[in-house]
Amino acid sequence: MLIRRGNKLAEIARRNRQEIIKAGLSRRDLFKMGLLTSAGYLVAWPIAAWAIGLAVEKLGPAVGTVGLFVVNLIFGLVLIHAIGIPVLAGVLGLPLWDAILGDLAFVPGDAIKAAIAAIVTVQLRRAYPAFALRS
Repeated sequence: MLIRRGNKLAEIARRNRQEIIKAGLSRRDLFKMGLLTSAGYLVAWPIAAWAIGLAVEKLGPAVGTVGLFVVNLIFGLVLIHAIGIPVLAGVLGLPLWDAILGDLAFVPGDAIKAAIAAIVTVQLRRAYPAFALRS
């Protein structure tokens, strides 16, 4: 079963490559397209990091895993996607709704990362209390 799936994915990759060649896109063009479509997410990332840090600082050192997870979801997932999706839609010339639907594929992975970040943060605070938030 895995071999069939691998063959199917390889065939899809070959077709995609043929379409790129037919379109006459160079590696530089592909790089620019990838960078432009990611621009909103790249700009949003440091803003979200700052917002998460500020929120966690305001909540204080007593905030637990669930609280950190909620902060990560609100300021990590929601803020980054709220900035990234409109830029993606604008660069690709898509309707906003289509960009939102395309972006939904990344939400489960982002939620898992938010949970892992919350768990690791709480564990690090327990292991290294000197580095816990200072009130």
